Amino acid sequence: MTVKWNNIIRLKYYLLCILITCISLPVSAQGKFSLSIDAGVRNEKARFDDPKGYIYRDLYPRGTVGIALGYFYSKRWEFELGIYRTTFSSSANAFYNEPGFTSFSRYGKSNTGGFETLQVPMRAIFKTGIAVKKIELNLFGGLILYQQINNRTVGRSRGSGTDVFPQPAPGLALEYDSEVLAKSSLAFELGTELRYKISERFHLAYRFSGNLGTRNMILMEGNYYASNSPQEIHDFEVLQRGTSLNHFMSIRYRLGKKIEKEKWWE
Repeated sequence: MTVKWNNIIRLKYYLLCILITCISLPVSAQGKFSLSIDAGVRNEKARFDDPKGYIYRDLYPRGTVGIALGYFYSKRWEFELGIYRTTFSSSANAFYNEPGFTSFSRYGKSNTGGFETLQVPMRAIFKTGIAVKKIELNLFGGLILYQQINNRTVGRSRGSGTDVFPQPAPGLALEYDSEVLAKSSLAFELGTELRYKISERFHLAYRFSGNLGTRNMILMEGNYYASNSPQEIHDFEVLQRGTSLNHFMSIRYRLGKKIEKEKWWE
């Protein structure tokens, strides 16, 4: 419990630092800056070594939330620095993946959280000039720093596989370890953005991007067997590098002096 509260305090400290930076910007420069709240999901694309093919190939999507500071460099270019909280999966699951049997779930029944991580994106945004009414299309890319922020570096799991239909069907028993291989790593990011202008101050954006990890970060390895053949034990391994597909929503506010004759909501 103490470790969890320490992590929460640490995250709030990082967020507060960015907020103070935004507030303390010179008034003359504020018109070039924006502050945003971002939230979305990371769909981790892990590497699977599972010859039997019972392990789910889709890990649970990981929720991500944070804030970002944007800088309007020119009419075509913007730059952005953010800080998010996310997690890396520490659990996997399996089902009786044989002809005639279908899983009840896409991800499995086990979702026990994960390894808490700070995600620091550094992006360049290119405004393409392609727009329909108030919606414009932009491109972006950059680097992401991943940093594990909790002290838990290993975990052990034991349980059953996910039910399938039709029933009755053989059950599965799993046992595996989760381990943090690297507390920090970099990933490359590339994506597209649809931006909707709400007012002179606010805009809403949807982003779809892909991350390409550069370092092995989380390893889950263990084994499982089916109840109808307990003598056949199958080994498996799941390796995460921070490679993922991402869906994000962002609400942004442009900082600066009051715009003359603007309405109160602009």
